[in-house]
Amino acid sequence: MKRIAIFHPVDDRYGASKILAYVLSFLSREYKCDVYIPALTHEIELTLQELVSHDVNVNFIEFPCAPLVHRKMYSLKGLYVWVWQNIRTLRFLMKLRKDYEIVYINTVALFSISLICRMLNVKNMVHCHEYLKGSLYGEVIRRIIRFGADKIVCVSAKVASYIGDNPKVVVIHNGIPDVTLRVTERASSTPDDMIHFAMVGRVMPEKGQWFLCEAVKNLPDYLKKKIKIHVYGDAPPTRSHLFKEFKSLISDAQLDSVFVLHGFDPDASIKASLLDVWIIPSIMVDPFPTTVIEGLRASKVVLTTDNGGASEIIKDGVNGFLIKHGDVQYFTNLLSSFLQLSSEERKNIQQQARMTYEQSYGIEKFQDRFEIFFNDVIKNKA
Repeated sequence: MKRIAIFHPVDDRYGASKILAYVLSFLSREYKCDVYIPALTHEIELTLQELVSHDVNVNFIEFPCAPLVHRKMYSLKGLYVWVWQNIRTLRFLMKLRKDYEIVYINTVALFSISLICRMLNVKNMVHCHEYLKGSLYGEVIRRIIRFGADKIVCVSAKVASYIGDNPKVVVIHNGIPDVTLRVTERASSTPDDMIHFAMVGRVMPEKGQWFLCEAVKNLPDYLKKKIKIHVYGDAPPTRSHLFKEFKSLISDAQLDSVFVLHGFDPDASIKASLLDVWIIPSIMVDPFPTTVIEGLRASKVVLTTDNGGASEIIKDGVNGFLIKHGDVQYFTNLLSSFLQLSSEERKNIQQQARMTYEQSYGIEKFQDRFEIFFNDVIKNKA
């Protein structure tokens, strides 16, 4: 069985890690996959176990010397450590380069591995989940992976626009598995006549929790009394203070009766599927948010910003609603208009949401797209 080396920056259950688990669920049927991660917490492994009932050809290997790009590295000490990590990774791949058909680099946080592979004449691909246009380090990363990678998979056309026009670039939209628990005929509000919103993701300003709080604060009191907003997720490990800051922001805005903070919950997607509306109000360019697809899968009305890959999924007013990113008043007006829709109008949007998922974003569709591409790369046809 052919072997693949996969490098991934963090072991969690968020966006790119979830997608990696989905990719492993089908690639491991044909290839032996060695997954190298700086620190193992076994979250991806658990996600994979939930997807498949049989043994898989996947080994999760702790690889502390992975040259991971992160905020704290931008200092003399941080850069020294990063350079040393690259040297150690170079030595590692020199020893094992003949053992693998390809090196698969998941996310550009490990972009320098593509350059190392180019130096060693090792076939490699980068799966780009990020949009870093407009920053100096984003430009450096873009140039290096364009030079180093044999192929670059972009999760959306938006991400591809950052990488730039290049024959190496291919767009493959993500897809996710269906779930047994699905409440399609649920009433649009709970028996207490509240409308319950779900927001799933890291708690940080870029993901839009602060933006959401400002928009809700501007709603008239009679509408605030109609809603509960359930926030699932914790702050990034390197910015743990943000969770407390967000909690204080809610209290200062006198919205404690509106927001419910659940913290990290491995069953967040399932619990959110029991609520009425999914909201993904990212300020940052969210390349292709998995939570949007999860909302469509659960037949939910999805409200999301228009500045990322979500605009390639959501048709405004048809299968969800698009928020003008950064425009608080527009967001407030959209929330107000939505809360005054009839249950029949909401139900029509829910049905369109589910149809969108079934037609384009199921795991089978994703598998077909990805395997055709990947097998061609292995066989040197792409």
